[in-house]
Amino acid sequence: AEPSAPAEPSAPAEPSAPAATAGSAQFADGIALLEADLQPLPGGDQLQVGLQWRAEASPAGQYSRFVHVFCDGSPAGQADGPPAGEWFPSNLWRAGDVLQDEVTLSLSVPWDAGRCSVLAGLYRWSDGVRLAVTSAGHWQVQDDSIIIAGEGQGER
Repeated sequence: AEPSAPAEPSAPAEPSAPAATAGSAQFADGIALLEADLQPLPGGDQLQVGLQWRAEASPAGQYSRFVHVFCDGSPAGQADGPPAGEWFPSNLWRAGDVLQDEVTLSLSVPWDAGRCSVLAGLYRWSDGVRLAVTSAGHWQVQDDSIIIAGEGQGER
């Protein structure tokens, strides 16, 4: 029997996280929003927002995430910060990286899904310019932000 040839090295396993789908929102510089979840906390004056981001390419810029809550058309809460924390800025992401981003917002009025809306997006922290939404997926877009709850929110 002839000796068998050495096995070819296998490619690294793909991340087990979900791949971008037609329903994901696409932002400029190769970033996608895959999922968004809202959880009002007891008492109604705080809202936990979970966002799942995916790098479709290696982003060139350092971006901050924003989550804005409006109730009856007026600002009711806001949270800005690096989408994966300050220790893993977006310019270090690699294509295929999936990042879970959890933020808790304090609200100036009690959360009411019928009166409040939640918008999320990304901006360049150096100058405040928002990343363009290049594809809304199953969400609606307003001022280069994704409406993840409230008026204009599509069926999911």
